[in-house]
Amino acid sequence: MNDLAHDKTAGSRARDISGVARRDARCICTANSPHGRQRNPGMENAAGFVLYVALLTILTAGAVGGFFLYSAYTHSQAVRRWHDADQCLLDAQSALEQVKYEIIQSYEANGRSSATWFQNWSSNAIGAAPGYTIPSPVTVNGTPVFVTLAGVTVITNAGTYLVTLTLAADGRKSATWLFRRTIQEQMQISIAAGTSPAPASANCALGMYGTNDTVTVGSQLTIDGNNWNPPATFNSGAGSRNPPSSNDMPGVVYSSTKIGTGAKISIDGNPPQTNAAGAFNIPYWTQCLNTLLPLATTYTGGSLGTRAAPVITKLPSGATSFSTPMSGAGILIIPGDADITINQDFYYEGLIILVSDNTKAKDLMQNQTTTLYGCLVCLGNRCGLNIKGTLNVWYSKQALANLVNLPFASSGGSNGVPCTSYWREIH
Repeated sequence: MNDLAHDKTAGSRARDISGVARRDARCICTANSPHGRQRNPGMENAAGFVLYVALLTILTAGAVGGFFLYSAYTHSQAVRRWHDADQCLLDAQSALEQVKYEIIQSYEANGRSSATWFQNWSSNAIGAAPGYTIPSPVTVNGTPVFVTLAGVTVITNAGTYLVTLTLAADGRKSATWLFRRTIQEQMQISIAAGTSPAPASANCALGMYGTNDTVTVGSQLTIDGNNWNPPATFNSGAGSRNPPSSNDMPGVVYSSTKIGTGAKISIDGNPPQTNAAGAFNIPYWTQCLNTLLPLATTYTGGSLGTRAAPVITKLPSGATSFSTPMSGAGILIIPGDADITINQDFYYEGLIILVSDNTKAKDLMQNQTTTLYGCLVCLGNRCGLNIKGTLNVWYSKQALANLVNLPFASSGGSNGVPCTSYWREIH
């Protein structure tokens, strides 16, 4: 009995020890198993960071790719716009050349031997019986180009007409964008002819075409629009008045400022003064000036021309002073940025164009005796004439007619072939 109880007790103890061992083994296995229920926080944080970096890399690559795609798109658009703008300019130039060609062809088809054909013009037509009308628009490569005539002047030189035409071409190209290119070109044509009128006629002795002009006379001012002949010898002796005729002109043509007369001021002519400019108005003289300026030689001293060899001269900017007796013939231009002081006797035959700087300053100051046969034209407002000496202005058709001998025929084309004098784009 005692042995049997002892055996049971030993068996129970062995089973208990075996059970504990199995539980410990399960615990050890569970702790080391990857399929266990326990978590590792460090491993989970590392996995989240890798995902974040991957997403950030994808977004960065997408942004860089999008930037390059956008840059390529904008560059292609800019190239296309540049191409369209450049093509529009070429189309405008082509239309201008077409109109120039058709004008010359119309002139020749009409069998004109005189440049008077060009003097009948408007902004979209030129010539007469019949004339040429500029198409509106001229279409080149699908681009409508509007070509207009901006100015026509005809000057004559020793039997040769110098015709100057200023044209503007406005091209408008409409694709994805609207482009507009406007160019201006001036061309000249020399056309041989027989006897011709003076290159710059005038209808008065003194023309004052601005407002608020001033004439200050300290000694003596004489203006006569009746037709006078210059002295028989250039710059020697006195001239002579022709018998009254239709060649007699007004003494003064003014726009707004009539010159008061008195003991120091003598004005004569047919009539003495008038504000009826007629054809010789501001646009006429402005076009004439713009045509003459490129042909003028800037004065640096020396001769101002003679009756046998007149010249076109313009004064340089700033002040010019004649301190010795001077004489000249042709066309003398005093630009707006220049003024002249005449301190000695001065004799001139032809045309003097004085452009005001709009300040009523001494555009022309005259201290001795100045004699002009021809015409004095004042352009611009607030022109200032300060006559401290004696100024005599005698209208002379003969002196103006002598301007046909001005040496500027070579500046234009020859035998009716046009020559471009300038080209520019207007912005």
